[in-house]
Formats: sequence, structure tokens, C-alpha cells
Amino acid sequence: MRILLLLLCLTVPLKALNASEPSTDGSVFFQTLQDVPAMQGLSEIEDYALVFDKPEGRIVEMVAQIEGASVENVRKYYALALPQLGWALSKPDNYTRGTEHLQMNFEQKEHKNFVRFTVEPR
Repeated sequence: MRILLLLLCLTVPLKALNASEPSTDGSVFFQTLQDVPAMQGLSEIEDYALVFDKPEGRIVEMVAQIEGASVENVRKYYALALPQLGWALSKPDNYTRGTEHLQMNFEQKEHKNFVRFTVEPR
């Protein structure tokens, strides 16, 4: 599976500030969501991470601060990047892949923008 993700990532230049494991092309994935690329301009906030595995599938929630990018640019980036990793857009800011559902929620607090990624079984 990891090799498949790496091969799919080679078709899009993906870079980020927070490196989990850089691939051979410089792509970087979030620490918490290791199969979702970390866009340049997003900074993962590790204190807001939740990972729970259950028989029906995993539940993962993580928050990243948007720095140096607009909310619209984040949406556009993931609209291009996620389908290359097998995620299909199901409705705005929502994607499905296999038995999983990924949702992005955008929030603003104290004049700072954040995106919350949630992955759960569908």
C-alpha cells in the first residue's frame, strides 16, 4: 500500500512544512494522517490529534494551521492531490476511498485559519 501511495504521489509535486516521511520526490505526509499529503503552508498541530482503530475501521482527526496560503488554495490543492491517492470527491470538502470517508472542516480562531481533517468509516 505504501509503495502504491508513493507511486501515485510521483505524479504531483507535493511539498510541506512538517515532514513525517519525505518520499523520493520531496512529498511529505502528515504525522497523524500518514496517507494524506501535507500541503506547503499547513502546519500540523500535534496536540489536536486523535487516532482510534476499531474493527469497523480507523477514526483519525487532526488539525493543521493554515500559514501562507488561503482557504481556497487549500481546497484547490486537495481537490487535485487527493484523487491521485484514490480519494473521490463526494461533496464539497468530503472525499471517499474504499470504506473510508475524509472530511475537511475550515475554522477561524483568533484571526488564524485552520483545517480539521477527519477520517472515519463510512
